[in-house]
Amino acid sequence: MEDVLKKIVSSYGLEAYEIIAQTPRLWKVVTNVGTVGVKWTQMDEEQLHKWMETYRMANEYNLASVMPVYLTNQQELFIQHRKGIFYVIPWVETPHRDTPPYPFDLFYTTLAELHRRTATSQVVKREDFEQRMEEEKERITNWQDSLEGHVQSFEKKRFMAPFELQVCTHFRDLLAVCRASLDWCDRFLEDIEEDKKIRQCLCHGNVKASHFIYDENKPYLLNWERAMWNYPVFDLTSYYWNMMRYHDAPVEQLITSFSAYEETFPLMNSERSLFAMYVLNADHYLDQVNAYVDGAREIGQPFLVRKLERSYFVLKHALYVQEQLQQARTYNQQKEAE
Repeated sequence: MEDVLKKIVSSYGLEAYEIIAQTPRLWKVVTNVGTVGVKWTQMDEEQLHKWMETYRMANEYNLASVMPVYLTNQQELFIQHRKGIFYVIPWVETPHRDTPPYPFDLFYTTLAELHRRTATSQVVKREDFEQRMEEEKERITNWQDSLEGHVQSFEKKRFMAPFELQVCTHFRDLLAVCRASLDWCDRFLEDIEEDKKIRQCLCHGNVKASHFIYDENKPYLLNWERAMWNYPVFDLTSYYWNMMRYHDAPVEQLITSFSAYEETFPLMNSERSLFAMYVLNADHYLDQVNAYVDGAREIGQPFLVRKLERSYFVLKHALYVQEQLQQARTYNQQKEAE
């Protein structure tokens, strides 16, 4: 691989002195003109188009937070290699970026500025979403019925496996997730009737702490392979899901520092409702239960339990997050009524 990487950087007019693997797909390369990062990734044709479009937009909208990509000697953004591509980026040292303390204010301001600069609005009516919300409520109800069936099946056993016991222990909170999700479907329709518009923007698509770096408070978002055009809260949901997978997740900090996002890009109430619906989405939990029932238990109970526990903590914390979103929604409604 070292020979391949040397050949890659030579295509940028660089000479590699030292190559240090950071992950199976990322290398820190010391060259004759400084240190760079070399990333290998796989994208289908549509993803590659969106990735390249992101850099076109970054140039058009002057999006300083999009980590720049160096051009090859042939003025290309990447080099094709077998079934994937290599691209080269500046190397920015940010120690412990995926461990506390997290720079929440800087992160929120950076993401909000990206959304603000690229946001577009579309006039909509409540009727445009009524059928979609009915389908969503039916999906949630079916989800609940399926989970109840699994719990009843597990409880009939004289001795439950650890995974099955976990599901039964989580069940009360998961019912609360379902009830809250159904309520937010109705709130979304009420809010969209008031807001009369929906916004979309450039979204990173896979926001997490390790994809946010900063150098002397100059922030960058890395790894734009999943970039897309979507609702602003899609990125917020991605970040929250990645941050809330553990019992000691910094949920209070996520909430209390959220004002930094809204100071730059205030959310409409319909977006708060959509955010709550997204963060409460429990598909990732039920998928694991269904896979277990269908035979995935052969993987091993410790691994299954650990993965399920992380999905549970996301939903457990999401219940608190949606309570705070409801308080903010109520406050805005009262303020608008004055």
